[in-house]
Amino acid sequence: MGPLFWLYITIALYLGMFLLVPVKKIKDYFSAGIYFGIFLALLIMFVGSTLFKLWATQNMLINVAGFEFTLALDWFPPVIIFCHYIKYFSKNWYTLVIYIMLFAAGSTIQKNILTYYGYWVDLNWNSFATFILGVISHVIIANYLILRNHIPRPGKTKI
Repeated sequence: MGPLFWLYITIALYLGMFLLVPVKKIKDYFSAGIYFGIFLALLIMFVGSTLFKLWATQNMLINVAGFEFTLALDWFPPVIIFCHYIKYFSKNWYTLVIYIMLFAAGSTIQKNILTYYGYWVDLNWNSFATFILGVISHVIIANYLILRNHIPRPGKTKI
């Protein structure tokens, strides 16, 4: 498939977002998608790939500072989906933790698929580290949503 693989992933993720989240809600969570989808992804990719050489991306479509730029764009839809559905899982801490871990597992699975097909190379990195990074980033997003009153604190929800 070559470099177009990155474009296919991007298109599939954005189509999935539009199928799973109403357009009005996408607008509501747009800033979170920009901050935690694109900007945080660019920061993580730059630090992990370019500065510390923890991983590398192969067969790049758009090379920015040594990593695939569309991979940063690909984080926008999952962040929007995460923001939209978190309200159903913020009833208590247990369900919120499970929800966060599911998204971290999804990130790990995506990275493993990219590795399997040769688009991602772990240099000084592994799947467990990806999972931990996924948990940390989704905890940050969840706290942002709680602080911005998009969702109530767990234990105070009336769903």
